[in-house]
Amino acid sequence: MEWRWWSRARLAVLAGSVVLSACAAEPGMFPGDVGDGAATTSTTLATTLESAGYTLPDVTTRPITSAEVLAMLPTGHGGMAESAGASLAPMTTADLLTRATLDPSDEAADVVRFGRLIGASGTYPQDDETTAYVWIDVLSDADAAHGYLLDYAGDVFKGAGGTHSPDSTAVRVEEFPMDVGEEAIGLDLRVDATTTETAVVFRLGRIVIWVSYARADDADVRVATQYLAEEVADRVVSTLTTGTPAAPRPDTPDHRFATSMSIDAGGIAYGVEVTGVASGADLTCSIRRATPAGETREDLWLVGGVLWSRSGSSGDAHLVGGNLAERGLLALCPPWPLDARDSGLTTPTGDSTAHELNGVDALGHQSDLAGLEQALGVSLDGVEVTTFTYWLANEVPWLLELSITAEGDAAELEPLTGPGFATLGEVALTLRHRILDLGGPVERILAPG
Repeated sequence: MEWRWWSRARLAVLAGSVVLSACAAEPGMFPGDVGDGAATTSTTLATTLESAGYTLPDVTTRPITSAEVLAMLPTGHGGMAESAGASLAPMTTADLLTRATLDPSDEAADVVRFGRLIGASGTYPQDDETTAYVWIDVLSDADAAHGYLLDYAGDVFKGAGGTHSPDSTAVRVEEFPMDVGEEAIGLDLRVDATTTETAVVFRLGRIVIWVSYARADDADVRVATQYLAEEVADRVVSTLTTGTPAAPRPDTPDHRFATSMSIDAGGIAYGVEVTGVASGADLTCSIRRATPAGETREDLWLVGGVLWSRSGSSGDAHLVGGNLAERGLLALCPPWPLDARDSGLTTPTGDSTAHELNGVDALGHQSDLAGLEQALGVSLDGVEVTTFTYWLANEVPWLLELSITAEGDAAELEPLTGPGFATLGEVALTLRHRILDLGGPVERILAPG
């Protein structure tokens, strides 16, 4: 099941934290050669999408049909909410008011005040007694959607609804930060004595989306909920720009990843190394860093949606709860998305060559500073890129290998090096990222202990 859905905005954030040993390619060599208003809102979203090659229509005035809203829902196949028993249905305003048994007068007032027009809902039972939910509401304009989002979150906190069940209210609510769409709120809910729910409510233009996972245990599923939210956001954008949602991504094959980086600062060497294994939605990952502040190591295990962490090379691992710094390390495992479509590397303009790489038929490409800036979504002022090469699999554009050599101010190179090196001044950077055993057998991933 595809479990990583990378938006261009997410990639730009990720690039600022890239952590990548001294076995990188030599300069010049191909990879593998080495063993508050609607107007402001619309402009912001359009700018983001233009960097990915298309512009979102003016969704404040563009008609949106019920069929389109239904198409925005995950189908239950090939995504985070994959489910053989998925149930999708339109949700008219009359349906919504009929369901609103906790405070129907408040719901009716909200519908009138914010101009809720149409909507749809999806329910996705999972194999582990977890159920995913997606609701989509189309409002009259972006300002109304902004108000509707805040009012909805307020209803959750005051106990007037907001869970997956229209006749249930949350007995406990905790908010957590979330970055998806144009504005978003993350909510951890205790529905009753046996049910917890993790939800995200966010907005794209005049469309408000609620996604959640409800389950009968206390497992932390905030990361999975964010991926589900990003999946729905991708379907909303592709439906509005093309009339149909993006085709489901192919299942991510099991694989190992190894990313290394060396930084030479006037003869003093620093570096970062990330290695790990991904199998379905589970992974193990080890991150080692040698910075001017010292050396660190962090090991992560993500098993069944539950994250474990261990600092240092020994000792016991611990469950990661609300520690966002530790959770943020997942973005580095690996730091480059396997699907090259998520990093803008699928339309190369430079030279290319065919080769079998690690048992996979692939095509190698050479690019330059402009190509690297486009992939990262940032400017690298004053940076000289000597080498930027990468290999893509032929059938599906999996990013199999990538090499970069560059020189420049460490502060400008931070989108590649990650934090901790910005004060080093002029440095020489060598980076290599590899995918190994793609689709082959990998070691079984188990929770520590």
